[in-house]
Amino acid sequence: MVRLRSTLFLSLALVGGCASAPQDTTLDIVNDVCEPTAVIAPSDASDGELASIDEALAMWSALGFDQLERAAPADGEQAVSIVFQEAAEMFHGLYDDEHGVVYINSKLTDDHQRAVTVAHELGHSLGLVHVDPGARISVMNPANLVVEPNGGDAEELVALWGACVD
Repeated sequence: MVRLRSTLFLSLALVGGCASAPQDTTLDIVNDVCEPTAVIAPSDASDGELASIDEALAMWSALGFDQLERAAPADGEQAVSIVFQEAAEMFHGLYDDEHGVVYINSKLTDDHQRAVTVAHELGHSLGLVHVDPGARISVMNPANLVVEPNGGDAEELVALWGACVD
């Protein structure tokens, strides 16, 4: 089930290649990291784009968050759609929290950079906000194209959702 969180905020600025909700600062649609979430790839995605989605999911899975799966959603299952769309060079990705859609700049052609961007935007869909690089290195650092999800990001998810128990 999609949970709505009114206490989480994202910055509005298009800072370093990632923007948040264009209309407000409230993160509206947040997917529970402990519940299955279908990650819906576009039907026209290239093999490289699909591989980047799969790599991003593997990054989160390596930290124990394996409820994200590239698939069509089952009835009542949480879902986040991914769209690859051309944008300005400085723009990497966006999580549209009003509709549960991740947008990735189709001009990102480096497979790993694209995968990190997908992982970053999926982080927003799970309730994570930007992390100042001075505070800690995180997949959630603005403009990040290289840092994969790490232990600090996992701790933030556990702080938001609690430990997932099967």
